[in-house]
Amino acid sequence: MESIFQVVQVKARPANVIKALTTQEGLEGWWTNKVSETGQTHWRFHFPGAYSKLFKITRADKEEVSWQCIEGTPEWVGTQVHFRLMEDGDDTALHFTHSGWKETTPLFGICNYHWALYMKSLKDLVETGKGQPTQVDQAKK
Repeated sequence: MESIFQVVQVKARPANVIKALTTQEGLEGWWTNKVSETGQTHWRFHFPGAYSKLFKITRADKEEVSWQCIEGTPEWVGTQVHFRLMEDGDDTALHFTHSGWKETTPLFGICNYHWALYMKSLKDLVETGKGQPTQVDQAKK
């Protein structure tokens, strides 16, 4: 199985990063501006073209947030997304992993690139209050 792995140093306490990973407002601030909660343990992330991904939250505490993709692009289904947070003074070392890919396909490479952009967006949101999430047509929101 293949994994995407990135480490981001965020100038904020872990609690501030956790908020961006576990609340609708936080998630809409860095990944996609249209997120819907579908029960207490599921999030649906909407993207342009009426496409969405459904994730089950498998862990959410002060050290790690983990999701499992249960609906979306076939290559994504069954993969897991992990955000591990380690306090580093007044900062947070964020270890991001998207694991469980069956192989390194062109989509894997595209996602690797886009996850780097989204990790920058997450960092910007937590540090400055403004991320760069994917914009879904507001009329369809």
